[in-house]
Amino acid sequence: WFGEGLDIDNDGINDCETFLVDISPGFSLVSFPYLLDDNSLKSMLGEGIILDVITAGVASTWVADSSQYLGSIETIECGVGYWFNNSSNEIYSLILENNIPCDRCLEDTNGDGDDEHIINVKSDINYISYTGSESLPVSYAIPGEFNNCVEKIIGDNASAVCISIDGGECQWQGSLLDEGLHLNKGYIIDIADDCVDAADEFDFYWNCPENIGRISDVDIELNDFDFQVEQSMLQSFYYFKSSDLDNVNFDEGDYLLVYNGDVLTGSRAWFNGSDYIDIAAMGYDGSQNTDGYFIPGDKPLFKLFDSTTGSINEINISSSLEWNNNTIYMIDNINRMFSRIFNKPFISFQSTTNYTS
Repeated sequence: WFGEGLDIDNDGINDCETFLVDISPGFSLVSFPYLLDDNSLKSMLGEGIILDVITAGVASTWVADSSQYLGSIETIECGVGYWFNNSSNEIYSLILENNIPCDRCLEDTNGDGDDEHIINVKSDINYISYTGSESLPVSYAIPGEFNNCVEKIIGDNASAVCISIDGGECQWQGSLLDEGLHLNKGYIIDIADDCVDAADEFDFYWNCPENIGRISDVDIELNDFDFQVEQSMLQSFYYFKSSDLDNVNFDEGDYLLVYNGDVLTGSRAWFNGSDYIDIAAMGYDGSQNTDGYFIPGDKPLFKLFDSTTGSINEINISSSLEWNNNTIYMIDNINRMFSRIFNKPFISFQSTTNYTS
């Protein structure tokens, strides 16, 4: 990792000298593979653009009158993922210079003698950074020794879920399968209960295989302009089996849509390469831009946009699906819906599901 410097994003620039972090408007999950020597919020984020910084159980807010961040988060740390609220209408670019790398991939990357590549997580919600290889597929980014320990990964409007196949191997499904994992992105992960120790802790790290092909051209169109929704800090995911969607003529160019009443709260373009297609349903997080989005107990309405005819048709689902934050619902091919609360796992089987258009 050393030599004349580091270039973990493969852009031909020494990241230790200059590293760019782009933050989208509104809320987005962000992490940092590099830190400044002064890693305070004001030093790392500047003044007045990032209004809110939130991670598991703690937050800080920019206060214009005092020109400082107030709250329980004082610094940006390696290993942590954060929700940032970019108050501008444009991408906010942070240019970090003279950077200190975070440890990664079982390496003491910054040479300080500490094993900071290990991220201590629990069986509850974990907001973590990604410091592996850029655009690495999920199946390679998670070490084999953690097979079936990492059950779910959630990012901005994208997710992946581990489905055990014959022999107990983990087969990853969802939109992150083809998108890959990215530097500067934060992720929420769920650890299986039987993998944590008596203190409810688990030592996690990202894998960095050097001879594995990266995902360079993302085939998933995450949000078309006509069906774009505001990214919320609160989101749940619904997984539809691709073969079931094929039966209602869901094809290239089409969109799966989810509504709360008549308010569009999520969209997913057709994509190939996964047995399941997931769609994020955004929740109301208190911001004006998420007015009308889901609150716990609301029931989602699913529709399909047919790009050939320009029509939008409802998918009739007989089971009662109540929206809950950080929940992944899977609708399988035996007409049962499997649901599991992301931070408090449980299994429940509900009534049969029928797909019609």
